[in-house]
Amino acid sequence: MTNSKSAALVDLHIRFPRRLARPLVRGLLLAVLMASAATARADGEADEAELHFQRGAESYRRGDYTDALEHFLASNRLSPNRNVQFNIARAFEQLNRFPEAYRYYVGALEGETDASVKKDVEAAITRVAPRVAVVEVTTTPPGATIYLDRKDLGSVGTSPDRLGVPAGSYSVIAELPGYEVARSGKLKVAIGSRTPVKLDLVRIVGKVEVRGQEGLEVHVGDEAAPPSCKTPCDLDLPPGTHVLYFTSVEAVSIAPRQVQVVARKSVSVTASVEKLTGSVVVSADEPNALVEIDGKPMGFTPAVIPAVTVGKRKVRVSLRGYRAYETEVDVAYQKQVDLRNVRLDPLREVAAASRRTEQIEDAPASVTIISSQELRAFEYPTILEALRGVRGIALNYDSIYGNAAVRGLGQPNDYNNRLLVLNDGAVLNENILYQPFIHYDGRTDLGDIDRIEIVRGPGSVLYGTGAVSGVVNLVNRPRDDPDSVEVSVSSYDNAVARARGAFKQTLAPDAGVWASVSAARSDGREAILRFDADGDGRDDANQIQAFDKFHSYSTSARAWYHAFTMQGFATLRNISIPTGSFGTIVDRPENQYDDGRVLGEIRYEPVLTDKLQLLARGYVNYGYFQLDYLYDAEADTSGGPVAWEQPYFETYKGSWGGSEVRLVGQPMAPLRLTIGSEVAHHWQVEMKTGQTEFDGSDTPILDLDAPYTVFAGYGLAEWQAHKKVLVSAGVRADRWDLSQDAVSLDTGMPVAEDFTSINPRAAVIVKATPADIVKLMAGRAFRAPSTYEYFYTDNGTTQVTSDCCGTTLRPETVYSGELEYTHRFDEDWSVLGSGYALLAKRIIETVPVPDELVAANGWEEGTAYYRNSSVDQTVVGGDLEVRREWRGGAFMATTYGVLNARYESAPIDGGSTRVPNAPQHFFSFKGVVPVIPSIVSGAVRTTVEAPRRIDVETRDDTRTAVITDLVLSGRVSRQEIRYAVGVYNLFNWQYALPASPYASRLMPQQGRSFMFSLTLVR
Repeated sequence: MTNSKSAALVDLHIRFPRRLARPLVRGLLLAVLMASAATARADGEADEAELHFQRGAESYRRGDYTDALEHFLASNRLSPNRNVQFNIARAFEQLNRFPEAYRYYVGALEGETDASVKKDVEAAITRVAPRVAVVEVTTTPPGATIYLDRKDLGSVGTSPDRLGVPAGSYSVIAELPGYEVARSGKLKVAIGSRTPVKLDLVRIVGKVEVRGQEGLEVHVGDEAAPPSCKTPCDLDLPPGTHVLYFTSVEAVSIAPRQVQVVARKSVSVTASVEKLTGSVVVSADEPNALVEIDGKPMGFTPAVIPAVTVGKRKVRVSLRGYRAYETEVDVAYQKQVDLRNVRLDPLREVAAASRRTEQIEDAPASVTIISSQELRAFEYPTILEALRGVRGIALNYDSIYGNAAVRGLGQPNDYNNRLLVLNDGAVLNENILYQPFIHYDGRTDLGDIDRIEIVRGPGSVLYGTGAVSGVVNLVNRPRDDPDSVEVSVSSYDNAVARARGAFKQTLAPDAGVWASVSAARSDGREAILRFDADGDGRDDANQIQAFDKFHSYSTSARAWYHAFTMQGFATLRNISIPTGSFGTIVDRPENQYDDGRVLGEIRYEPVLTDKLQLLARGYVNYGYFQLDYLYDAEADTSGGPVAWEQPYFETYKGSWGGSEVRLVGQPMAPLRLTIGSEVAHHWQVEMKTGQTEFDGSDTPILDLDAPYTVFAGYGLAEWQAHKKVLVSAGVRADRWDLSQDAVSLDTGMPVAEDFTSINPRAAVIVKATPADIVKLMAGRAFRAPSTYEYFYTDNGTTQVTSDCCGTTLRPETVYSGELEYTHRFDEDWSVLGSGYALLAKRIIETVPVPDELVAANGWEEGTAYYRNSSVDQTVVGGDLEVRREWRGGAFMATTYGVLNARYESAPIDGGSTRVPNAPQHFFSFKGVVPVIPSIVSGAVRTTVEAPRRIDVETRDDTRTAVITDLVLSGRVSRQEIRYAVGVYNLFNWQYALPASPYASRLMPQQGRSFMFSLTLVR
């Protein structure tokens, strides 16, 4: 036993000097090199440690383990060393103090890398472990000082650690600076057992409530440290002084904040943010253009926009009707970015020509745009007034309806049904007369309209029936209009009072809604009609009251979500008719019309790929008409009065709906194709007429419902044959399946026959130079006979269907060709010249029933019916227009046109070959100039009403009139208040235009009238 111990001690003694002396020598040499004043105390500690180790080794060899332990412990205190710890453990083991021996063996193993030494130490631990109870202590976080039962007994290790203890009960205590002291429960341990103890240390903290601008990143102690949170937030920090740093994605300056954290208490700190900003000055050649910075509206031109955050910023300047200007600027701290003299170019776009938005110069049609600037400058009250002065259009108002004849196509009694009116592509014509409404009956005001597109010439290739003379498309305000609430009041034509309310609200980046409601009323005015009232053969001046007395209401709404759009529109008007319409008693306002129109539509227009787009839409419509007339009549009851007033009524109701699917694709770069199909079913086409007899009973004259269905398919191709040549061609086929119930009440035979109409259109557009554009266009259009024309009732006394005289109505057909040339002097000025020719075949007209049929059937003399004319109409004409586009709030357009519209032969013996209501000359001038930019603009419009042939029975013409309108308009407080005041027909030119059938062949038009409009926008 003694020999083995001695061998172990010798081995330890030899190992200690080699392992200890080397670091001591290296340390001594380094100290000498670094400083000449090496501490004697350090050398003394090393010597003393060596001395204690040698004395301990001697005592161990003598077997005096207590003395050896004392010296080994002293050496370890002076110079801690794993080898000394191993000797301490051996001494404890010899003294049978196994717990202490176990602890020091474990300490000697920590950090040991020598494999042979590790093997010896592990063998010692294995030898001692069965003689102690092992407690394995771990803490979170590690590094805690470990005590057993009481701290005053001294520590027994540092976690994680394995403690060897005698059998008994113990409580483990862990202590780490900055953390709460952790204590385990009592542990009862036995010799040879292994007991794990895990303690979670709770950090001692105080709470820091960090407040300030939302989204700031908070860094603790160092600006480069990872962010601890984003404001507003709460931080748990150890007690003491801390510095908080703040960073932001925005260009801002944020001072660091020092905070003193107290344990278990809260302290609040607020980040002080100072934005780093500059300014942007923006002016444009158009006032009141919206300025947006990074997508946020910031003001209207001209504007100085302060407090713009430094860095790269996207600036957008936009104005309705102009191409938006976009640029990126670099805003510097306390510097100003100069964006003066921004130039906005007019868009000159049209959607109605090809049913997609395109530049006017690329449209295969003759196009005029009434822009939003013009609508606001003149504050046109109706579509009718907005069309006045547009080249090739002749207007009149017949005391009930406004009518527009385009290039000679449009008679006083055709109800405007050769003109198609659209609301963003949705047809507004009703389905019994196929009549559009363009006066107060069509829309109480134009507040919802962004622009009006006028497309002259045949449009059947796109829209089917009715688009014969032209198409008028009302384009509603777009999705990106600013959110607003509008209220307006106005007065027109001296007696018309109007009010309107509207709002627009964005619900999401690509979703929103707008709606409006408006009302108008007029008590009418006095007017003079010239007709033979006393039967002496001479026309007399007859004064009538309540001329143009009416009230009307309109509402419109639109909602959108991504590719979906829903729109609705409804209008209603009641008007008094004291003008002797259809032989009624003159000067009786009880003669009245009610017109109503409702439209609902939903569209889905997704972009499927970069070369393919889909349009799918469904729609429903309703039209209503009620007529109440008073006629002079004789009593048929003995003893009754000689004469009495016989009431007469007509009620028309139409309901229809349909769907359309269209694909627009570009299979190759120079070619764009459009194919589509449409079906419309008119399930209610109801006409009821009757009269009230002297005894109060009603006598029905007409009572029918003639539903029908229309199927259509079409295709368009646009081929960029050359960089200067664009070729457009298309064709549409319409199949009309008419009701078999539509039979004559006289003969019992079908009045209408099913038919198919195929209509092509072609155009070649040559851009010889950037300033010169030539368009060559040709096409064919048709108009189907309306149900009203099939079943016309003459004066409410005789129902004579269109087949009364051996023929059945067939569709009208119009062929047209046009050559148009435009030359641009610069970006603003242009001159346009065009020549065109039309051939109209089978035009539907009203003519008297032949005398022999009148006598044979007992009808009244002069009874009329509708028929297809056997005499073709030809129209040859030309237009010249000089135009300055809107720039700097100024605009000018002047037009002159010539027109020769004639029948191939006189339709009535001895009559005229000139087509009625078709002026031979057109002239108009429109100009707007800024008087005080952004505040007052002056607008002038002058139109010449050239003589028109009144009817085909005579050679009488109307008189020339020159109508001048003057309007002052502008804004106050930018967009908040908009106003207009003016005078229409400034010189009070008295004139009358053809009207039929009324007591007078001529209907007086409006004299001088004053207008006023005030709109508040929020």
